[in-house]
Amino acid sequence: YYLQDASSNTLTQSWIRTPNGIDASCYGAYLIGASRNNVISYSTISMPGPSGTALWADGADDNTVTQSYLHGGESAAQIRWSSDGNAISLSTLTNSTVDNPALYIFESSSNTVSDSFLASPLGMGLFIEGPATGNSVNRSTMTGGSATYGALYAFGGSSNTITQSYLLGASVGAYLEAGANDNVISVSTIIGSSGAALYVAMAGSNTVTQSYLWGGTWGAFLDAGADYNAVSLSTVIGAGDVGLYGTGVSSNVVTQSYFWGANSGIALEGGVGYNSISLSTMIGSAGYGFLANNSASNTVT
Repeated sequence: YYLQDASSNTLTQSWIRTPNGIDASCYGAYLIGASRNNVISYSTISMPGPSGTALWADGADDNTVTQSYLHGGESAAQIRWSSDGNAISLSTLTNSTVDNPALYIFESSSNTVSDSFLASPLGMGLFIEGPATGNSVNRSTMTGGSATYGALYAFGGSSNTITQSYLLGASVGAYLEAGANDNVISVSTIIGSSGAALYVAMAGSNTVTQSYLWGGTWGAFLDAGADYNAVSLSTVIGAGDVGLYGTGVSSNVVTQSYFWGANSGIALEGGVGYNSISLSTMIGSAGYGFLANNSASNTVT
């Protein structure tokens, strides 16, 4: 299904699949150029080869996928190169290859995912990369089986929003790094089965609020360069080590939250400074509620 500079077309109640044995870099639905206001509904698109993608949008805006099933060996859907304002709703997106995402948003903005299921047994549910801004996920589930990345992985994507959603990662629930700034996760559940529910490195001014975070090791891990982030009105559990662990970070704000760790509730180490904790509960089952080591000018009130 190929649309180039084509607008206001509808594909509905249809089935698209590559023949058995085909393993090319092929696409089930390919939208390119000024392809706008097209609709895919009540349809199944399956490209099961390792390089297959069910839906590929390249510079295509304001298109809609609803009540459909998309599966690709590489990715279910890739929204790339200034494909803005597209919407996915009431749909299931899956893929099957290692460290690839069910949905990949690259250098595209203002796309929305709602009431949908993004599942990658060996990769990431959602990967946002580059100057991708203003994208939102609402009332959706993201699962990722990658041993390295999260159910949500943002690399340089900023000002994106996740709300009323469930994130489940085999290692990490939500992974923000390398300039993934000003993102907001709210009213959501984030699970990192073996690692951290939330991992942030070299990314700042992100907000987690009104959410539940559970990590097999850490509830939240703020690594070097994770500055000016905020956690509020949330519960953060580190089942194996620390509720919130920060190393080499500064100017983060925690307020009105609950932290529990097998060792410490909150631990700040490695030259951290100017972090603020207020109106919060910190419990360390076998260690300290609050631990500060080689850190200065932090505030607890």
